[in-house]
Amino acid sequence: MSNIPQPIIIMGMHRSGTSIISSILENIGLFIGNEKQGDFEAIFFLNINDGLLKKANLSWDNLEEVPIKWEKHNKEVLVKEIKEKINSKHFKHFLKKQKSIEQIDALWGWKDPRNTLTFDIWNEIFPQAKVLHIYRNPIDVANSLRKRYLESLDTKKYLIKTLKKVPNVLAEVRKERRITNNYNPSFFVDIEYGVSLWEMYVSEALRVKSILPSERYMEVKYELFLDAPEKELNKVIDFIGLNCSKEKLNNSLAVLNKSRKYAFLNSQYLIKQYQKIKQRKLLETLGYEAII
Repeated sequence: MSNIPQPIIIMGMHRSGTSIISSILENIGLFIGNEKQGDFEAIFFLNINDGLLKKANLSWDNLEEVPIKWEKHNKEVLVKEIKEKINSKHFKHFLKKQKSIEQIDALWGWKDPRNTLTFDIWNEIFPQAKVLHIYRNPIDVANSLRKRYLESLDTKKYLIKTLKKVPNVLAEVRKERRITNNYNPSFFVDIEYGVSLWEMYVSEALRVKSILPSERYMEVKYELFLDAPEKELNKVIDFIGLNCSKEKLNNSLAVLNKSRKYAFLNSQYLIKQYQKIKQRKLLETLGYEAII
């Protein structure tokens, strides 16, 4: 599929700022899909990525090792199946007003942290795609996973209690997975597990970096983006080749919450967790070894 407009593939560990940066890019002109979840993940590509991981008996939060050896899972067959999906009517839900992928008249791509794990497949399909890797310090990532899990428990209990009063509604909601809890509490109440998952995602993204030419790969450090958003966004715009007015750029940055930079410093518990891991190699590689 090298004869079609090549996409921008946005990757990075979950809870690393991929959603907010993707929303900003969408606001200034990057088309990232018609049907998306609230976290700006295009449902079409999310379903494909989930399906790929399932074929490898894995999930985004349950990994044995990276890189995933796709050759063991019929890589050529998987690539063929995905190409067929992209050429099917189902892809039109992603395209919105575009008639087909060959006729996309806008700079396009999609965001999904799972891209980090499935990139070798996508690289076969889009051999000239550009990769935007967004990363954040592991303690804030792990704590954000932990908070999301705990909040999902509270929400689930509330919904179950409320919906039990309405006949047949609970079953329908369960069916649609709105309150299904896919997280294992033994994982995400544990900061160390979140850090280990972060290490796997980041290691895989750095492997992708090692196999791509520099013109196809760019990293965005979330904390640096919060420090100098206009400067960093301009770098991204230049990399992906997007045209954007200064006014539109500035307006798009109004959604940033700069207090999210090293949020873990507000918690003595999280500071202690950071002290335990700050000498690990990946933290040094990404400049996180001396935050405090």
